Amino acid sequence: MIPRGEVGLIFATFGLAHAFIGEGMYSILVVVIMLTTLVTPPILKKLMENK
Repeated sequence: MIPRGEVGLIFATFGLAHAFIGEGMYSILVVVIMLTTLVTPPILKKLMENK
């Protein structure tokens, strides 16, 4: 995982633990963090190959 994904998960977990966000929002944040962590590197690689 890239550091941004890990930091995002830490903040999301902190928000859930301190009732800043609900379980539904936490689930959405985890999915978004996972998607951006997994999808971004291949897209950047593809973009760099085209230059």
